[in-house]
Amino acid sequence: LSGCVSGNPDKGTSTGAVSGDAQGNPLRAAHRKIEPGAPETGTERIALPFLFERAPKHAGRGTAFVLQRPGYALSVNQDGFEAFLAPAATKTGERMRGSETSRLAVRFTGAQRAVRLTQVGEPRLYVNRLVGRSPSDWERNVPAYEAVRYEDLYPDIDLTLSTDHGQIEYAFNVGPAGSVDQIRLRITGAKRLSLEEDGHDTVAFQVSGRRKGSRITIDPVINFGSYFGGTSWDAANVGNGTVPIPALDLAVAEDGDILVAGSTRTASNQTMAFALRTDLGSPGGPVFKYLTYMGGISDDYALGIARGPRGSTYVCGRTASENFPQNGATFDPVQSALGGAGFVVQLEANGDLARTTFLKAGRTTDITDCLYAPPSADVAAGLYHTDAILAKFSEDLNDLEYFTLLGGRYSDKALGLGVIDGAMIITGMTESPDLPVTAGAYAGPVLSLADAEICAELIHPANCLETFVARFNADGRSFDYLTYLGDTFGDFGKGIAVDDDGYAYVTGTRFVSNSARQAFLTRLTPAGGNLVFNERFSGLSSWGYGVALDSSGVAHVVGSTEEWGIAVGPALDSDHIGEADGYYATFDPAGNLDYRTYLGGEADDKAYAVVRDHDNCTVIG
Repeated sequence: LSGCVSGNPDKGTSTGAVSGDAQGNPLRAAHRKIEPGAPETGTERIALPFLFERAPKHAGRGTAFVLQRPGYALSVNQDGFEAFLAPAATKTGERMRGSETSRLAVRFTGAQRAVRLTQVGEPRLYVNRLVGRSPSDWERNVPAYEAVRYEDLYPDIDLTLSTDHGQIEYAFNVGPAGSVDQIRLRITGAKRLSLEEDGHDTVAFQVSGRRKGSRITIDPVINFGSYFGGTSWDAANVGNGTVPIPALDLAVAEDGDILVAGSTRTASNQTMAFALRTDLGSPGGPVFKYLTYMGGISDDYALGIARGPRGSTYVCGRTASENFPQNGATFDPVQSALGGAGFVVQLEANGDLARTTFLKAGRTTDITDCLYAPPSADVAAGLYHTDAILAKFSEDLNDLEYFTLLGGRYSDKALGLGVIDGAMIITGMTESPDLPVTAGAYAGPVLSLADAEICAELIHPANCLETFVARFNADGRSFDYLTYLGDTFGDFGKGIAVDDDGYAYVTGTRFVSNSARQAFLTRLTPAGGNLVFNERFSGLSSWGYGVALDSSGVAHVVGSTEEWGIAVGPALDSDHIGEADGYYATFDPAGNLDYRTYLGGEADDKAYAVVRDHDNCTVIG
């Protein structure tokens, strides 16, 4: 979702920062005036391009097109289509008990043998598939379409498959000579199916009152996302618990394009990383410049994305594939077959692979965030990344300029990263009471060494989990500060943003009880010794995921909530509809909540990431 404020962006007005019609056309901006003297604001909902791609060369026999998205993938052939569904997940990213990967197939019964399966219209974008170690297996500039059509599936009956906001829509176009009675869909793999009295697993249609020789359209919707769930985040294991790490990140390219990283289900029934580059400001609507998949024989997750030099893009995450795509001479070009490794990929401006490096600091290593800093008078350009490890690569990924572990006697994980003047500032979660807290830090651990011994047990209380914030100096040799936030409840920091003066804004989640969660936003002074404010908000069933700053010091915060009645100001959406909705909120520099709106529909919705682009627009994913 993209919201832009017209007028002078430096006046610091955050009230009504987003408004419009969330239920309208996703590719049409909606504008309205909020109140006299307030900036006019518009929003635009943009669906990621889940399109029908020409099938990979190693796809199953007869497969003509594939559609890949978080939670499920679709394989389309002349006989019908098959959905490969990810296991359903809990709110903390764990697989639901008894939930397994499943397959649902829809076949056409009695269809004509001479049916022609073809794309509809021109390609919406071109896809790069970087799958496997060998460049000979990579596919570039693969066309992807918004719809495909079965021509003459039955006599004088065509079938068109398309997508709308992640839902599969299919429309039978019945010509004057076509008979609805001929249409038969056989469904296999469903646990439950509403059947006719004869008990067959076949779906048919009945139409009454049709005039002879008329044309009709039958257009049901299949919503795999709502009914089957699926994982759209990764889960961090900390002690006996798990904390969701959203498998989606946003960044702004040097030319203002929006960069998106995430993970998607594939037609081969595994998870693959992807990177998308799009121009949201094009007069004719969003222009998707490339979509690049990266993966191998196992599951691969993209957790962070950052702009690079000369139009390039960095993507970081975790791979379990020993044949993950690699190119160029880099620090570590070989992925071990044992466990999982962190990866950093640099993509060219056209989405092709420039180089890959791996980093393995233990049995399994995740790189949860990455950020590129261009050169300055005192600091060389480099790529910073973190996962309770702090590291800096040269921009060509060839040299590891520094590397250090951050942790104590129990579990530790860094989740968010900012950089200022070559210094890395991170936040995350720890169960260790013995992190190296610096002199003058705001707070030490809540639990003493003796009290924290319970945190080593398989089952332990939520207050074992604590947020830490640390600033690592530019030469990578020591901490300028390291502090806990000192909350007596368990909590963890997820998103961080740093202003030009070095103030760190941290958002995350507090564990108020075993079932209650509360989002927070904290502003920490540049030396890490005091809190300017520490706001808890959005009720007792909310998570904080991402934060971005504008030039006036207004903090833009996103997350998810199950609370009712939290809207503040002229909200884009003041009604809580689904079980969980995303939210977007703004806070002034003193920490006052100015604005908050729901973001969502009837199913589960979560806002994972937020960035501010060159046009003073707020982009939320």
